[in-house]
Amino acid sequence: MLNYAVVLVTYNQQEKLLACLESLQHQNCPAKRIIVVDNGSTDDTGVAMLNLVQKYPEQIQYVRLATNRGCAGGFHKGLRLAQQQNFKWIALSTDDITYQSDFFNLLAQAVHKNPTVQCFSGSVYQSDGTVETSQRRKLLNHATLTQKDIAAKRYSNEFYLDLFTFRGILLKRELIQDIGLPNQAYFTQHTDTEYALRIRKRTKILNVSKAIVHHTNIAEPNDWKNYYFVRNQILVCKQYWLFVNCCW
Repeated sequence: MLNYAVVLVTYNQQEKLLACLESLQHQNCPAKRIIVVDNGSTDDTGVAMLNLVQKYPEQIQYVRLATNRGCAGGFHKGLRLAQQQNFKWIALSTDDITYQSDFFNLLAQAVHKNPTVQCFSGSVYQSDGTVETSQRRKLLNHATLTQKDIAAKRYSNEFYLDLFTFRGILLKRELIQDIGLPNQAYFTQHTDTEYALRIRKRTKILNVSKAIVHHTNIAEPNDWKNYYFVRNQILVCKQYWLFVNCCW
């Protein structure tokens, strides 16, 4: 069995959050702990979560932040809490996915077969049954951080990748201790890209293609997200372009 916790970050997505939690509770290989970090939701998320904590006090831990710190701040807080507890592996989850029941069982098998790998991912599928290829990407140019989605045809087998989103990711505890926590200054957009760049300097990242999550909320772009997308893209490129050029 896999000794793991799940860190799940949410904001104003009560129905989707509850669906995600239900899918986690029906895993063949269940989590020892599910840490839900609430970014100050203004809907009824808090009430629903307090009810669940009362029902599953040993499994679910609920933390409500006073303000919305974005996915960066939420995962920073959740990973810090998970590290303080005795788990060998920590999974990352957004509130807009549901897990197939064998997801963590398949990852556990991959962990056993690949003892040197410290980061695993599953496949992200859209509601129409197609692979959402933008969730798993290859780096084409290390200096400019040019990247490419991994083609859908690759998902018939396991493959290595360079960049990911925080949907369906599993990290070894020692890896997090080595690379640190997500950068809270990013707030949102490219937080996961920057974290993946840190990870790939320490370990290969293996996608277990048969381990599937379903993405239920493909967000529409808006002005404030576009701002963080452009700003953080510049920050990431500046940081890693300088790193590459200093090394070369």
